[in-house]
Amino acid sequence: MTSPEVVQTARIVLQDPDGHYYGFIRPLSSNQRGGSLDMSGGRVDSGELPAEAAVREVHEETGVIIRGPVDFLYGVSDNGGGKWFTRWVYSCQERVTVADIRQLPEHIGMVCASKATILELITFPAHVEALNCHGDAVVA
Repeated sequence: MTSPEVVQTARIVLQDPDGHYYGFIRPLSSNQRGGSLDMSGGRVDSGELPAEAAVREVHEETGVIIRGPVDFLYGVSDNGGGKWFTRWVYSCQERVTVADIRQLPEHIGMVCASKATILELITFPAHVEALNCHGDAVVA
């Protein structure tokens, strides 16, 4: 019996100077969570630390350069589609603006909103937990 492939992914929670969060809507045709809101990030390459991967992926996907250190927020392992995923989420001190972000064709929309609104839009449990771990207070 072969063991399932293990995929490591890493993401960063991005905020603007006013404390709003950024998320990207996956295309409806996406094979994973189509139409759902996601945070920027992706696969950890061989020999790469998850934090390094998160910084690299954010730059590749948005053009944003994370200059400062990133802080670990949340990690979880889960089984999805016959693969095991280890998911890492980080926070950074960088504060981005809409003008800083280059939108990719793989994202059909960008959402910049309060933490409460983003939590209403995100359906993936690991990302909800990561945002719940983020220290900023939810503003009603």
